[in-house]
Amino acid sequence: MAQLAVLCVLCLTVLFGVFFLGCNLLLKSGSLAGQAGREPGPAKELGAGLGA
Repeated sequence: MAQLAVLCVLCLTVLFGVFFLGCNLLLKSGSLAGQAGREPGPAKELGAGLGA
């Protein structure tokens, strides 16, 4: 019975670890995509300022 409880706890720990790591990677990839999308914005404003 104790082995079953330990096995359940280990399985839950692994599942939560995979879940949180996956969420963390998704957030990081999303933030990287957001930064890449934002970079041209200020560059355009600077270019417009220099052209004017």
